[in-house]
Amino acid sequence: MKPENLDKVIQLFGEMVKLRGTKDYPKEVSPTYGIESPLQGFTIYEVENQKQIDNHFIHYHPYLKLTWKPLIVATDFVSTYIKKI
Repeated sequence: MKPENLDKVIQLFGEMVKLRGTKDYPKEVSPTYGIESPLQGFTIYEVENQKQIDNHFIHYHPYLKLTWKPLIVATDFVSTYIKKI
């Protein structure tokens, strides 16, 4: 996020807090954490479908650069891997 967009992002964040977990938006699983210098942050979400990710992206566009990364439970991954070899 660019520092000059902070006021707008705070406004959008307040709106998003109300939308989280509704059928069209991802469900928040963790708080939103902020990281200083440069301004960054992250939240862990539970996502049911691609539309929820799209809506979240559009809500903050063009003020935030968002990246979505799946979290995988290591024991599940290892179990699946062992079954495949």
